[in-house]
Formats: sequence, structure tokens, C-alpha cells
Amino acid sequence: MDQLIDVLAEQIPALVAAHWSFLLVALGLSIVGEFFKRYVWTRERAVKGKIWLWGRRTLPFHPVMVGLAIDLVVGEIYYTGSGILAIWLFDVARQEAKQKFDIELSLWRTSKEPSDPPSKPGPKK
Repeated sequence: MDQLIDVLAEQIPALVAAHWSFLLVALGLSIVGEFFKRYVWTRERAVKGKIWLWGRRTLPFHPVMVGLAIDLVVGEIYYTGSGILAIWLFDVARQEAKQKFDIELSLWRTSKEPSDPPSKPGPKK
């Protein structure tokens, strides 16, 4: 197992260097997708009309379609995979922050502090 970890530790920087644009697009799509989910395709708007309702219902397909659109512009099928990665990238980060650090992670000023903040030292007397 240690050998596998050593091999992965050596390979990961090379993979990141070779596919940095893929990872950058995936990160960007996950952040933009979180913004649209929170502020554009809201549940309140889904009640207002069919366009808003179907926009909300098809949220998981949006990053894939944006990745496909980037692929059509670039001329290769590559970024659709980053759209698929973007679907769960932010959710994985949110779950890890919750489990390991007890932090509710979200974007745009809606992050919450841990439930048990560390005690702060009192003022000096």
C-alpha cells in the first residue's frame, strides 16, 4: 500500500500539469453552477413558470452541456468530462469540510461558522 501511495504522489503532479485546463474548467463550472443553483434557478422561481421549473429540474445537466459547448468551440471532446466532474466536485468539498472540520461550506456569504467555535482568550486586564 505504501508503494501505491508513493507512486501516486509522484504521478499526481504530472497529471495535474498535463490536464490543468480540464481541472480549471471543472472548478470554474462547479463554482458557477453553485451560483446559478442558489440565485438563478431557485425553488421560488420554479413555481413561477415552466421555464424556471425545467431549468431547476435539469440542473445536473447544465455543467455537462456547458462542457460540451466548450468542446464544440475547441474542437475536441474533452471538457464534457470536466462538466461531469463539476457536478460533484463542490459537493465532495462540502461534505469533507462538514465531516472533518464541522464547517457548513457554501458560497457567497452564506458560510456558517462551526457549531462549537474554539474558545477565544479574554481581554487582557
